Amino acid sequence: MKNLTKEQVVKALENAVKNSIKQNPAIANVTGANYQARSNLFKKANFLFNPETMTASSYLWWSLLQTVNGKLVFNSYSYSSQTAKHQSVLRTILRTLAVKIDIEIEAPHGLQDLTRAMAHMVSLYAELRVKEKYARDEGVYKAQIKETVKKIDFLRSAGCKVSDQQLSDAVVNAEENRQDKLIRGKAMKERRAKFSGQMLEKMVVNGGGLSSRPAAAVRNLSLVK
Repeated sequence: MKNLTKEQVVKALENAVKNSIKQNPAIANVTGANYQARSNLFKKANFLFNPETMTASSYLWWSLLQTVNGKLVFNSYSYSSQTAKHQSVLRTILRTLAVKIDIEIEAPHGLQDLTRAMAHMVSLYAELRVKEKYARDEGVYKAQIKETVKKIDFLRSAGCKVSDQQLSDAVVNAEENRQDKLIRGKAMKERRAKFSGQMLEKMVVNGGGLSSRPAAAVRNLSLVK
């Protein structure tokens, strides 16, 4: 990945301004961030991008962009609404500078922690495999699974270790979690039906009319474990 000098960045931004539809000379309106020529940095509230090192961060710690094994990696994980805005700004800047992203990885704890990124990708892979198993059309998830495997292989090349057996075990665990969730959902449905029946029976015995209390009580039953 070729890093950009201050001169290259300034030239790219000048061209972007000239080619913008509104012909607005304000660079911030083109990239969504303020460019500081002296330090060669793009800044916005709690966002920082350094085109010379090709690194970007949100809130000074959550890594949005970095080079791994010669590939420019973009963190596409949805951490928060504010970070999502930073991701959008970064995409605009990269597009303006004609910088191509090589691969996108979902890294919940930032790209500085690829080990946890791998754990997240393995979990995502397992969930997709289970969804594919029960989908009416298996083809719906094939592309997503293929892309996830590609990202897992990339993280492997970056030194993150995960065996094929661990991937298989993750799928088994995801299947078990799905079954447990279905069982809990069925049990909750049965408890709600039983509780509703008891409330209606009590109303009949007491000769009371319909009220909103039984319905509210049924809704609140979800809070009871």
